[in-house]
Amino acid sequence: MNINASIIDQQLAGIQDKQPAFLEWFAKDDIQKRSAAFVVLCMSNCLDISLEEAAELLTEGGNDAGVDGLHIGEVDDGGFFVTLFQGKYTIKNLSGDSNFPENGVQKAVNTVQVLFDPSKKVDLNDHIPIALEI
Repeated sequence: MNINASIIDQQLAGIQDKQPAFLEWFAKDDIQKRSAAFVVLCMSNCLDISLEEAAELLTEGGNDAGVDGLHIGEVDDGGFFVTLFQGKYTIKNLSGDSNFPENGVQKAVNTVQVLFDPSKKVDLNDHIPIALEI
C-alpha cells in the first residue's frame, strides 16, 4: 500500500468520525461518505480554507454535471475565478495508481459550457444552483 494514500485514508476516516454532518446530504453509505470526505479534504487544501468552508462547496450527488465541488472567487476587475472539483476516490485500491477515464477532460469542458450558459436548461441537483448564486 502507498504510504501517502494510507495517510489520506486516515484523514478521511477522521473527517467521517469528527464531522459526519458534512457528508449527510451527499452520501448514503460509508464508501460514498469517504468519497465526499476526499473532495472536502482536497478543496480545503487546494483553496486554503477550513473543512467547514469546503463542505459548503460540495455539489456531489446525482445530477451533479460531473462537478463534486464548486468554488467561485470574488469579483476582481470584472472577472472571477471558478474552480471545479471532480474527485475519484477508490477505497478498494489504495495503491495510489487510480486515474480518470479518458473522456474526463471532455466531460469537464461540457460541464463548464452547461453551468455558465443561462439559456441551457438542464436537470441539476439542488446544490449546484446555490453554489452558482454565491
